Amino acid sequence: MLRASYHPATIGLNIRAVYLADRSRASARIAPDSPDIQAMLCAFIADGGQGIACHACKRVAGLTAADLFKGVVVGYSDVLMPALMGPNIRTLTW
Repeated sequence: MLRASYHPATIGLNIRAVYLADRSRASARIAPDSPDIQAMLCAFIADGGQGIACHACKRVAGLTAADLFKGVVVGYSDVLMPALMGPNIRTLTW
């Protein structure tokens, strides 16, 4: 999305996806020969994307803000709502 000039671009991490932003976890891969998902998330943020970890999901997972990769923000309502509900927001999910 970033390379196609869609800005802002945000990845929302909810439920178990918050573990992808946990600095202490082993790297996650979809398949053995696939890219490291955590490295891809960090590169996305370094390229200007935003990573938001759901506050409630993070808490249930036993994570704190200090556990998250640099650049991943905690999705309290003041962060999450503008990212989800802005007038020009488009959502891609699967």
